[in-house]
Amino acid sequence: MGRGTYDHIAHLDPLPFGSRPVFVFTHRPPAPRYGVTFWQESPRAALGRWTAMGLGRVYVDGGRLISDFLDEGLIDDMVLTKVPVLLGDGLPLFHPMGVSAALRLESVQSWPSGFVNLTYSRARQHGEMPGGSSPSGER
Repeated sequence: MGRGTYDHIAHLDPLPFGSRPVFVFTHRPPAPRYGVTFWQESPRAALGRWTAMGLGRVYVDGGRLISDFLDEGLIDDMVLTKVPVLLGDGLPLFHPMGVSAALRLESVQSWPSGFVNLTYSRARQHGEMPGGSSPSGER
């Protein structure tokens, strides 16, 4: 997650992630915390380190960070949750990116609260593999 997202939940003790490792992308790390890694990695470098750690799937949270991973073609699927509240203004869901990506709606789940989860996968070009590469490793 990005530092802004972490700051919103940092007061929680324990954090709501159980035994899963937590990585916070930041250029201004706070005081150390057990179970939390603060680092300054690019999305692609982070993916390489996670792969080396044996982490096959990771949860990415935070608008700027998600946009950075999307821009690199590193998001394979995502869940967007719609909340039944109209806002007059606020922060953008996604930040400007240098690429556009076609998505395929995989499922819709509605809840009695009015929340709706939309699950999307990234539509791939013919021969493209997860992570945005071709079988030969080209992008």
